[in-house]
Amino acid sequence: PAGYQDHVDTEGTNQGIPINPTDSIEPFVLYTLASGVDPANDAILRIALNWGDHAERNNFSEIATGSDPFVPPNPPSTPLTPVPQTPPTFFAGGLLRGGGGFAPDVSIGGLSAPPSGGVGCSWHLSIINAGAPRGERGVTTQWQNISYLSEANWESVDMTRGVWMISQQQPGEIQSVPETREFTYGMDQGLPLAGDFNGDGVDELLMYANGFWYVDMNSNMKWDGEDLWAELGSENDLPVVGDWDGDGKDDIGIYGPQWANDLRAIELDPGLPDLANELTGEAKNIPPRKENAADGTRTLKYRSNGQARNELIDHVFRYGGQTEQPITGDWNGDGVRNIGTFKDGTWKLDSDGDGRLTTHDRVLHFGQQGDLPVVGDFDGDGIEQLGIFRAGTWIIDSNSNGVLDQTDKVFELGVEGDLPVAGDFDGDGIDEPSVYRAKGTQLTGDETDLREAG
Repeated sequence: PAGYQDHVDTEGTNQGIPINPTDSIEPFVLYTLASGVDPANDAILRIALNWGDHAERNNFSEIATGSDPFVPPNPPSTPLTPVPQTPPTFFAGGLLRGGGGFAPDVSIGGLSAPPSGGVGCSWHLSIINAGAPRGERGVTTQWQNISYLSEANWESVDMTRGVWMISQQQPGEIQSVPETREFTYGMDQGLPLAGDFNGDGVDELLMYANGFWYVDMNSNMKWDGEDLWAELGSENDLPVVGDWDGDGKDDIGIYGPQWANDLRAIELDPGLPDLANELTGEAKNIPPRKENAADGTRTLKYRSNGQARNELIDHVFRYGGQTEQPITGDWNGDGVRNIGTFKDGTWKLDSDGDGRLTTHDRVLHFGQQGDLPVVGDFDGDGIEQLGIFRAGTWIIDSNSNGVLDQTDKVFELGVEGDLPVAGDFDGDGIDEPSVYRAKGTQLTGDETDLREAG
């Protein structure tokens, strides 16, 4: 209609291939359309339907056009211009925040695109409870059955390949360029996250690489025999962190190609124990029954001499499309972190924690193409705010109205190519901004001069 423009279309419960301007669709898929039909970025192809199936939530969207958003006064010296991007075929890696979020850039992480042809995206969330048992429905295995990391080579993992720069000021106090502390903790092909995994109120650093998780449980900025290792996902998945059960300890999850039996698991999943989640069914903090779970598990081991555990996945959701970036956050302050997605400045937040995109959820427009999403509790009220990282410039939605306005905080931290991470690294209840830079990341000549000048 007049006054509207085309927006993101998303496939529903039975998979499919949405046609969007930023999606790369293989030519043979389009050839299957009737001669002369132009999908015009408004089509969902190859919806998988068998006899008796019922497909839901195949959504088309248009947005009303209007004036440009308000630009805050006194902009930083670096112009707020989008970083040039090449639209990904599926989704690409680059980690953003302890709560999750990913940069549309594969320069760090080396995530490759999964097979095309309409494979849907799923969330697989696993409660790890600081490495403790999950309950009777867990499926335990012996460590010697796991081939990747043995006790003998546990401490041979090299965690000296990346640098964290953590602000020493809160976002409300930060001047144009904040003072930072620097720590060495990273690995080749690794992605950075942060989370409070032991419930002490201080976020620990962790790295994710090709489905393996390395959590610095004792917060000594080293990988040693007192830390936590886990296996969940693959090189095609994007990692997220959040407290899925409200026990005060963060857990892990992935967003990527769906697994076998995912549709069954999604249909029966009661959602997260969010106060706003009204779905009925089994208690939301009980692991699923084997016959109702996804056909996959999560393995973890706390301390190099500890007992390894292999358990079912706690929650499986379908929320978001192939080119959207997963993010997580506590949107209502109830202690449970819910899921969401980001794409080109559009945020979709699962406000009630049911893992389903419904009219109860919030859709906001904060940012633009090329921005990287950041989520954190930057004012200590227990509710996390949205933010964007734009080639070294941070913009925090300080009043949580989903609009760029004069109350939003703008500051500089990092440079293009860095990955932003927010976390409470000092235990004061307020998240600090930080950036992660992999060793070997190339800076421009001007940026190198600035670093050498201090």
